Amino acid sequence: WKSALVIFTKDSFLQVFELPANCKLQPGSAPEVAFQNLIPPIVVPSMDGVKSGVKFPSSRYWFDNLVPAESFSLRNCEVSLKEGKDRGQFEIVETSTSSGASKMFTNTTKRKLTFRTAGYEDAMNFVNTLNQSKK
Repeated sequence: WKSALVIFTKDSFLQVFELPANCKLQPGSAPEVAFQNLIPPIVVPSMDGVKSGVKFPSSRYWFDNLVPAESFSLRNCEVSLKEGKDRGQFEIVETSTSSGASKMFTNTTKRKLTFRTAGYEDAMNFVNTLNQSKK
């Protein structure tokens, strides 16, 4: 499982942001805390550092974590509780029109993503909220 911040937008999209592996969050942490983990610490160079040619280590652009790992149009999705041993899970199945070479074999494509929440009630709340958004 990967920790993620999931944002539901007013125009019925679900944006999934994967949190960095070094992120130390507990299930049920506030969204603001999760969002802060997407933004890298800001290092402001000093004039002395710039003059002496100090390089600031950065293997990534500062905004890399702010690009969603997944994006779902909820109008094209089925959202349901996942049955089984862990009752705190739900899944989203998005159906879209095929494009490119896959169009030769089928008219639609599906992609599925399973989410795990802190518990059954959280999963049920997610499912109800996301399904109501499609109306």
